[in-house]
Amino acid sequence: MISHSYQSKPPVAWALAFTGIVLAATLFGGCTEPLAPMLPEWDVDANVPLIHQTYTMEDLLQEDDIIRITQDGDQVLVVSQRYPLNSISLGDHLRIDEVPFSASETFNAVRFDMPDYLDQRLNVFTLFPDLPRGEQVVAAVRNDLGVTVTMDTREYFEEMTFAEGNLSLEFTNSVPVPLRIEAIRLVDLSGATIEQITYGGLVQPAQVVTLPALDLDGLTLKNNMKLAFDISSPGSSGAVVDLSSTHSLGVKGEVTETDILSMRGYLPSQDLRYNRAIDVAEDSGMRIKDAVVSGGTLQFTLKNHFSIGAQISLTLPNTTKNGQPITASKHVSPKSTTTLTIDLDGAALKLQNETALLYDAQIVTDDASDHVVFVQKNDSVSMNGSLRNITLSSMTGTLSPTALSVRDLERSDFNFDKTIAGSIQLEKARMWASIRNQAILPVGIKDARVLGKNTSGSSANINIIPMDLVGQSETTIDFENGQVVSFLNSFSPEYPDSLGLEGTFVLNPTGAYGSISASDSVVGDLFVEFPLRFTQISGSIVDTVDMFIDEETRDNLTEVNEGTLTFDVENHLPTAVMIEPEFLDAQGRVLLAPMASTGNPLSVGAAPVDGDGYVSRSVIEKVQMHFLSEDFAKLAQAVSIRFRIFFTAEESAGAAFRTTDYVRIRGYARLNISSTITEK
Repeated sequence: MISHSYQSKPPVAWALAFTGIVLAATLFGGCTEPLAPMLPEWDVDANVPLIHQTYTMEDLLQEDDIIRITQDGDQVLVVSQRYPLNSISLGDHLRIDEVPFSASETFNAVRFDMPDYLDQRLNVFTLFPDLPRGEQVVAAVRNDLGVTVTMDTREYFEEMTFAEGNLSLEFTNSVPVPLRIEAIRLVDLSGATIEQITYGGLVQPAQVVTLPALDLDGLTLKNNMKLAFDISSPGSSGAVVDLSSTHSLGVKGEVTETDILSMRGYLPSQDLRYNRAIDVAEDSGMRIKDAVVSGGTLQFTLKNHFSIGAQISLTLPNTTKNGQPITASKHVSPKSTTTLTIDLDGAALKLQNETALLYDAQIVTDDASDHVVFVQKNDSVSMNGSLRNITLSSMTGTLSPTALSVRDLERSDFNFDKTIAGSIQLEKARMWASIRNQAILPVGIKDARVLGKNTSGSSANINIIPMDLVGQSETTIDFENGQVVSFLNSFSPEYPDSLGLEGTFVLNPTGAYGSISASDSVVGDLFVEFPLRFTQISGSIVDTVDMFIDEETRDNLTEVNEGTLTFDVENHLPTAVMIEPEFLDAQGRVLLAPMASTGNPLSVGAAPVDGDGYVSRSVIEKVQMHFLSEDFAKLAQAVSIRFRIFFTAEESAGAAFRTTDYVRIRGYARLNISSTITEK
């Protein structure tokens, strides 16, 4: 079983600053299960091997995700920090700004014909009061007072003013003598003639004649107004005729082709229809072939200026849900206002000409056939409204260039302790950004920079050259070395603790045609890396090796007068190594802690380094510990060996590590007994 304990040293937050500690921590700790027993290899001097193991820096650091190994063959250890940049969500900008609109439909559709506006029969004795009844020869006759017909219009209206209209008249002669109808006049309640036509033809017996229509344009008709005309007859031309009250002149009047300015009367239900288009694009340049709405409403404010209520129904023919046009309706009371809101969440849009959202309106007024109402031609239903908060989950078309303001910083603790200040070769530092545009449409970098800050108040930035990121691409942006060094030096002796991007990006800078989804985004990472060069390293680890000795060997160990325990340590690290061995019993109690024959701790100096701070060759130290008989007696009771290994380095010029740097330890005892020691 391997255990680790660290001495109290200056706090080192960054694990790589203590590469030596990591090295030693895993020196013997890579295994938690014993290896297969290894029989001792006896030499002529009866050397009993105890341990023979090599650990490289690559072995020790392969689990560390902020260490990178250079790929150019020199195997230099480099810190490579990755800082994820906050995602720029393009869906936040996939929207339609509020679009107001208005429409008004007037009541000029108050149109209805009155086919039986006038239908009366005037008998011959009403036409000519002086004629006797019975058989006779009728001489020429004339009614000098004229004839009037009262028009009872209460079935239709009490008063009606026409913008346009005609009163068509039809005369049917069932009198056995010809009739001449002249000076046909429309007379108001005061007796004044308001319209007339001239007709002088004879209407023969049993003949039906349609007269030219009376023009009602601009006229106001009221109940009990009269139709007046003059009437005469040339007589029966000497023939005997039999006159009776069954003989009459039929008068029919029909109001047609009406356009009514106003009316007080009985109004049947009116059905008004129209369609309108809402220009969604306006001047923005947006074009939508099709889109799916993820939120927002189409809101109508309905104003009914009629003196009667109306049911207003709306249909959006090119806006559908489940394949069907969206519909909505609401009743609006007379002379009142209400709001109709249509939820567009989940709707599919197919704009007309890629710009216009259509709506059809139907206005059906309440039936007022049984009570008098007053309506005017300019009465109307008006609709004002707007598209509000429209967001799209996807669209195909042209999205106008849209500026994206970005200022997102990612907290990034460099974890540099002041005990290793100055350990970084800043002149070789690199910084680059990897930016991925996940959208099909391009995204432009217009005016952006990398921004760094720290808690001491320092800040610095590096400008990014303007460029376009093509759709569905990954772009690497390298920053010039001098800029990177100046950027990092701006925080000296500290380092930035927050990194990110700020500035302006432009979605679809060229106004390209294509598709986009709300889930599309621009993501990326910022990378900073530099070679490691340490000025101070200190730390320790503990590793334990179990021993297996048979009873005969233990008995023989008690008979040994003296001997040596030897460790050959080959050090290819730029750090000094010190070893303290301890022999433990089955309960883990220390039986003995031997020292080197010189009385000094077991140690080996740091390997020499070249002008660049890298190890140039390894150094080997042979450390011997002298055992007396009482030491062997205690060794006979030992079941394991525990090593405390210390690493220290203080290089004025600093020391750097390669992955091929290593430490190799071989331990053996020079004894005259047979022992079995198995390494764990």
